[in-house]
Amino acid sequence: MYVNESEPVNIGDELNFSAEVEEYYGVTELKNLENVQLLSSENSIDAITISTGDLGLICGEGEKYEGMLVEFSNAIIESIDEQYNSV
Repeated sequence: MYVNESEPVNIGDELNFSAEVEEYYGVTELKNLENVQLLSSENSIDAITISTGDLGLICGEGEKYEGMLVEFSNAIIESIDEQYNSV
């Protein structure tokens, strides 16, 4: 979600808003937010435990986890994408 400095939000905020949905390099983004309303703040967020195979590398079943806090156990990093410095 992209917001400008006049619309500060924090992790744990519950919001109501309208936005445009766009796919950008395979990632779903929310942009051009309108009518942003803060409903509550400082909410706790619990991670969802999944396997690395559940997440996947391309759009598919793993897309339902986009934007969510997930947790892996006993994961082994086998390579790093040197162009974007990501795993």
